Amino acid sequence: MFKEIFLYELRYRFGKLSTWVYFGGVLLAAVLAVLGAGGVLGGGNVTIGDSSGKVFLNSPLTIYVLVAFMAYFGMLIVSAVMAGGIVRDFQHGAHPFFFTKPVSKLAYLGGRFLGSFVVLIFIFSAAGLGIMLATALPVFDQGLIGPFNLVYYVWPYLVSVVPNLFLMGAVFFGLTILLRKLMPVYVAAAVFFLGYLMASNMMAVIDNRTLAALADPLGMTAGMITAFRFWTIAEKNARLMPVEGLFLLNRAVWLSLSAAFLALSFWLFRFSQFALGGRFGGKSAGPEPLAAEAQARVHPRAAVKDFSRTSRLRLLLSASWREFRAVAGNLYFGVILIFGVLFVLVNASNLGRMYDTEVWPVTAMVVENFHGLFTVFVMIILTFFSGEAVWRERDRGSAQILDAMPVPDWLTTASRLLGLALVMVLLMAVLAATGILYQAFSGYFRFQPGLYLADLFGLRLPDFLLLVVLTVFVHVLVDNKYLGHFVMIGYYLAGSFMSQFGLEHNLYQFSSDPGYRYSDMNGYGGFLPGFLSFKLYWACFAVLLGLAAHLFAVRGTMASFREKLAVARRRATRPVVVSAMLAAALFSALGGWIYHNTNVLNIYRSSTAREKLKAEYERLYKSYQGMPQPRIVDSRVSVEFYPSRQAVDLAGRFILKNTTRSPIDTLLLAIPKEELVIRRLAPDRPYREVLADRPRGFIKYALDTALAPGDSLELGFDVSCRVRGFRNKGLNTDLAANGAFINNKDYLPSIGYQEDAELSEDRDRKRQGLPPRERMAPVDDSLARMNTYIGTDADWIRFSCVVGTDGGQVALAPGYLDSTWSADGRSYFSYSMDAPILNFYSFLSGRWQVARDSWNGLPIEVYHHPGHEFNVARMIGAVKRSLEYYTANFGPYQHRQVRIIEFPRYQAFAQSFPNTIPYSEGIGFIARMDERKEDEVDYVTWVTAHEVAHQWWAHQVIGGNVRGATLMSEVLAQYSSLQVLRGSHGRPAMRKYRRYELDRYLQGRANERKKEVPLALVENQGYLHYNKGALAMDALREFAGEARINRALADFVGDFKFQRPPFVNSPAFMRYLRSAVPESLQYLVSDLFEDIVFYDNKALSAEAVKLDDGRYRTTVTLALRKVRADSLGGESPLPLRDYLPVAVLGQGDSVLAERMVLADGDTVSVDLVTDVQPLRAGVDPDHYLIDKRPEDNLVRIGKPGKDENNGKSHGGVRIGISAD
Repeated sequence: MFKEIFLYELRYRFGKLSTWVYFGGVLLAAVLAVLGAGGVLGGGNVTIGDSSGKVFLNSPLTIYVLVAFMAYFGMLIVSAVMAGGIVRDFQHGAHPFFFTKPVSKLAYLGGRFLGSFVVLIFIFSAAGLGIMLATALPVFDQGLIGPFNLVYYVWPYLVSVVPNLFLMGAVFFGLTILLRKLMPVYVAAAVFFLGYLMASNMMAVIDNRTLAALADPLGMTAGMITAFRFWTIAEKNARLMPVEGLFLLNRAVWLSLSAAFLALSFWLFRFSQFALGGRFGGKSAGPEPLAAEAQARVHPRAAVKDFSRTSRLRLLLSASWREFRAVAGNLYFGVILIFGVLFVLVNASNLGRMYDTEVWPVTAMVVENFHGLFTVFVMIILTFFSGEAVWRERDRGSAQILDAMPVPDWLTTASRLLGLALVMVLLMAVLAATGILYQAFSGYFRFQPGLYLADLFGLRLPDFLLLVVLTVFVHVLVDNKYLGHFVMIGYYLAGSFMSQFGLEHNLYQFSSDPGYRYSDMNGYGGFLPGFLSFKLYWACFAVLLGLAAHLFAVRGTMASFREKLAVARRRATRPVVVSAMLAAALFSALGGWIYHNTNVLNIYRSSTAREKLKAEYERLYKSYQGMPQPRIVDSRVSVEFYPSRQAVDLAGRFILKNTTRSPIDTLLLAIPKEELVIRRLAPDRPYREVLADRPRGFIKYALDTALAPGDSLELGFDVSCRVRGFRNKGLNTDLAANGAFINNKDYLPSIGYQEDAELSEDRDRKRQGLPPRERMAPVDDSLARMNTYIGTDADWIRFSCVVGTDGGQVALAPGYLDSTWSADGRSYFSYSMDAPILNFYSFLSGRWQVARDSWNGLPIEVYHHPGHEFNVARMIGAVKRSLEYYTANFGPYQHRQVRIIEFPRYQAFAQSFPNTIPYSEGIGFIARMDERKEDEVDYVTWVTAHEVAHQWWAHQVIGGNVRGATLMSEVLAQYSSLQVLRGSHGRPAMRKYRRYELDRYLQGRANERKKEVPLALVENQGYLHYNKGALAMDALREFAGEARINRALADFVGDFKFQRPPFVNSPAFMRYLRSAVPESLQYLVSDLFEDIVFYDNKALSAEAVKLDDGRYRTTVTLALRKVRADSLGGESPLPLRDYLPVAVLGQGDSVLAERMVLADGDTVSVDLVTDVQPLRAGVDPDHYLIDKRPEDNLVRIGKPGKDENNGKSHGGVRIGISAD
């Protein structure tokens, strides 16, 4: 019978339309994903495993990621296929036939399982087939398609898809045969998916990665951690997913558990009416008999006919409450809800963390993050339980009885919608309670219940109510529970492809809106008008969907669509039609209102249009690049902030000087924002406007009289910018009502052609018919070195300004406050600089508390929001220590004050302007430092010290606009801030800091979109100048000595500060650096700065013996490897003759003994003696070297043995090196 049941299952499944719909859906999703990743569909690019555009669309990684993820998003397909056979027997009443026949358990269950398993493999084979079909189409640039290799397609199925289908199938099938219900299967599917989400969030903390790899049942997270998370372009194009390490462990654990569960389910299964033979109280999927007590309470009484509106309202409320209880009282709803709360709480530990350091759980951040984490649970609950609400009576066999009741047709649909809406209210209440409890247990008691109420119930809840209507509408229209679930999953995924088809506007994307973000400083700002307008717009559409659901809702025995259409016509009564017309009219009117705001008052362009505009800018005006232009030498600006109106006016003048050797008769101006209103923009001498291309921000003036060499002119300007209505996406948060923050690069005109306005991504340029572009000019380009890397229209300028703002606010700008006054209810502040500065300055306005201190008489001020005092003292202390260290080691500070200014959390960065440092409320101001942790990284001090360091590195010495420029700004700011951090941090904290920087560097190079370059030729890549730069400079300090490095940096500052063109380049800086390093370590300079070099060192073993004197001798054996990488990640081996730190660690990873060893082979054994018993030993425990696998640098030491050599050494490398 096994064979017969197996073949029956195959025939049944392949004869069902749903099987082919699933197959077609997976095929179509794979094809669309590949087309989107290849840029064929237009719009934004879909990312599959890599976004560089240099990884082949048919590379082993691309195929693996896409095929493996199909299994994640196809869990509902797996549950429908695996559970469908058994549940179908009970729903159709066929189970007595099988249970009373001589059919063995193995034949009945095994045939069902294997048949379903084979069908699933067939369905998901569509993913690989879709990739093959898509990559065979003649629509791609051939540089995106690699050589065909069948192994690339087969391997993901062997190591991921087939094992995962078995794993999920075993669990789903086992639950079905035990409980004989679909809902437990849905819960299990949700748990699988949430395991992946939880593991993905846990990856952010390095110490959690082993647990994260095991927490994901389907192994994607384990694969990322084990292998491809750090793969380079070359590796992604060539390597198969290795079955090793944590990935192998994950596969072994979860496959074993699922197989054991399946075996247990087989053993527990009984051929009986009730699930588990009644052992666990579970019952079959059939109708539930009325309990004896309930029967005893039934007393027939005369029916009372009451069809009044009041009666119908009571009936609606009663039915809605019943629908609510049917969901909220469901055991599996409770299980999903508990999982949801636990998921949110577990992941809350990562809330706002930097370097594993926590933040205070302020209400705005808790609401935002908890809602984001909880949304997936809401979607799961709605997807499942809306189907259950529509199908509940039909599944129980009571639909026709209830449908015959004298109730109006609309009541059933309305009660389902209201019942599910109440469920959404319950979920928001649970989320609010979870947030408050989390805050309380975290020791934070500023709960802000009003914010919970407004945000969760006023702004977040409408999204879920709209989704309620959509899910009910889909299930009514599809009229197939499993297919309805599938359609909803498809809807969730379709959002990824909307922009590909040009449907980016929120008018076309259901329930979408411009978004909003709450700030303690600025509240909801100006986000709400646009947000609420879109919600009302989609609410009107939801009314139409709800009415459609009412018209087509099944009542009775309607089978064909023709019957449903006939019933819909009868239900289209006058109230329904009038309601639909009103909703449609409001929908249209609101659509017009939205269009007026987004497309008329504001400028709307699709991503394709924006890309095309940039390409046209380059085509039309590239010829002007390099045309001699005068330079800004003086800037006087009058700024008028109008915070209550979210507006700003900027007027003033630039003095432009011809610093070239030839006359200039053409003035080229660049306008940074198209929404800037230009009221005046004119030189102080006769001119003629030749061209004014506002969409592309390019203006050309012809001067009647050429500007002679050495001569100057004044360029007057008067521009304004204000928030007008609302945008399709986002808001101009620069002009916040409290905490406005703008800079000259974004709001004032620039001089000359702006290369930054060109398309930068190679794949975008290729799509627009443009050749690839280098990110920066060659390091020795003498023309490019005539400009600094932050601008091409000025170098050092004189600066002064007057900033006005609303009364009650303070306006700030770089410089020193000369005077302040009030007029017409407004406050004015006049600032000026006493020395030249870079042409990069900012203006801010807000209401702040001010904390003041000083260092050697130099004022230090922190402008912060009331209630954000957590780290103000820490910031002041960091400024003091920074000034102390930098002035002692690099030279004098050029200004007479330091100001830190908090701005709203719409952006999360700090930025250094002359003597002024704007600092986001979303980072250091709410960091929560735990002084009890030895390895706590004080990133408040680090960020503050980094920005203060920029007063030397960029604001004194700045590189030319060539490769390597940020080596002399960002890299040196990183190095400087680390020295300040080290002054207050122990070894464990610095070790953790370097470990995170190494991790971010490796992750950054894996995501490189063009090519990796040596650090000395950095092209403004953050992962190089921030992450690798910190590692490289700190390693050089450790090996060569801090004093030597600092002397070289002081000489460098002394020789190049406030330099005039041509500006310094990295080869000049490298000469200073090399002069500080001993000959024996010159290789280290080359490896860290002038090449791309990695180690792959591993501690093979470590054995300790107890010596006669009570000490311990540890012998650690190391496997060493050194490689050079090219720009795409291809590696070649290098000979090894390097100094490596080897150490023995004790309790808490304290260093008991260490030695710098000169290693000149692939394998080295080292002896170290300690006074106390060692626990671990290995190479480079502090992560000074750039090692691709730092997790295997240390190995545990077993129980110490007895010394057999009488205390004598038995060899090992013992070469050391002095660091001074």
